[in-house]
This record gives sequence, C-alpha cells and structure tokens, in this order.
Amino acid sequence: VSFIELPAVAGAWQALAELKQLRRLVAEGCSLCSFDDWEELPSLKTLEVNDNAIEELEELEILAKKCKGLLELDFRENEVAEKPGYAK
Repeated sequence: VSFIELPAVAGAWQALAELKQLRRLVAEGCSLCSFDDWEELPSLKTLEVNDNAIEELEELEILAKKCKGLLELDFRENEVAEKPGYAK
C-alpha cells in the first residue's frame, strides 16, 4: 500500500484488519503520523513504514498494543528513529 495517503482513505484500517492472515505490511510514504486509528492486526509480523511522519516514541507504544505479534519494524526516514531512546 506504499505511497497511498492511508489516513485519507475512509475505512482503510478496518479493511486491513479484515485480512486475518496479513503477515507483512509495507506502507512507505503513506503520510502516517499516528497509529491511533489503526485496528488490531494480531497476525502482522513485519511492518515497514519508511518515509512517513511518525515523530513521537509514544506511537510505538500504541503500535505494540495493536500489533502484538510484530517481530520486525522499519521506521527509517521517520523523526522517531532519530529520538533518544529509540533502539535501532
């Protein structure tokens, strides 16, 4: 779903949550700045959100609650990746 402005697409997170076997999501350059609107994605193992607008470490806590099965994350080219306390 890279390069689609997902926050502007009505029902995008609900539609993704319906994909019960979704294991990997690449959402590069999608204007993401928060995970508040995300539905739970329990089967998701890999998430790549390069080149978005994620700035705060608190967003990682929100993501952890909604995607409990995550094993791999890629936040390159997001401000959060430059914050003290962000483990690379």
